[in-house]
Amino acid sequence: MPVMKLGVLFLIGPDGTRLEHSGGCVHSIAGRRRPHPPRLVPTINTAEHVFMKIRRFKVDDLTGPIVTVGGSEAGHALRVLRLKTGAEVVLFDGLGQQVTGRVCSVAQHSFEVEITRRYGVDPAQGASLVIASATPKGNRGDWLVEKCAELGVRELWLLRTERGEVLPGESKIARWRRKGVEAAKQTGHAITMEIKPPRTIADAAAGAADMTILYADPVRSGHTLIEALQTLPTARTHRPKVLIFIGPEGGFTEDECAEIEHAGGQSVRLSDGILRIETAAVAAASIWGAWAAMSRAE
Repeated sequence: MPVMKLGVLFLIGPDGTRLEHSGGCVHSIAGRRRPHPPRLVPTINTAEHVFMKIRRFKVDDLTGPIVTVGGSEAGHALRVLRLKTGAEVVLFDGLGQQVTGRVCSVAQHSFEVEITRRYGVDPAQGASLVIASATPKGNRGDWLVEKCAELGVRELWLLRTERGEVLPGESKIARWRRKGVEAAKQTGHAITMEIKPPRTIADAAAGAADMTILYADPVRSGHTLIEALQTLPTARTHRPKVLIFIGPEGGFTEDECAEIEHAGGQSVRLSDGILRIETAAVAAASIWGAWAAMSRAE
């Protein structure tokens, strides 16, 4: 292993012998010549190669040449991040629009940003994924929400199922929505994941008239999710909307499966095993995301 000391590079040989590198050859301390030194990779002064991440903040209104940021977003920026005048930031509305700009003024509870560039995406363009999922127990729901949001799930519909034991209240759903915003900041997404309160399978199916409906079942289906997605038009030329149902512990009942299939749903496998709720949701989002990215490139 290489060791730096006062500008001299020492290499530790496999037998523990300390070797000194001095120009073209490597010499042992005892003076033995070793003519073929290992190739050395120059070190980088990390202080001079620091990547400064541009901070992102969600606001409701991006109209006008100057945008005011207030509320919890401003509180975090001013008290925790110590944002100053002149700092470059990105603002997004969670609906597809983003802007870059510089902080032009700072007040006690807010700051203003002068817009320098506008860009974004049209939510109606490209493929979109909705996951309708039972809620897992404990804090596993936090992980499900966070990872689905990071993977670009457009909407998360919480389900009421016959075997489901968890129905989150408004306070938990509000906290999960905040997690969705944080995930958008982390990933750079212009659209934040919407989270809908618990609904029945019938209500979910009724709201999916223009979507391809799939549901995860490791027993009923002979087809994998990726095989089902590959039958859809490519995301580059069309705007496929996909709804994937994820069942509770113990899976959907026969009646619930029949209800989904009556709405046009098709069963798919996510893996060769039985997955937890949150694992199944994240696996479905990951597979869909890989398919969407590949189909856009075709």
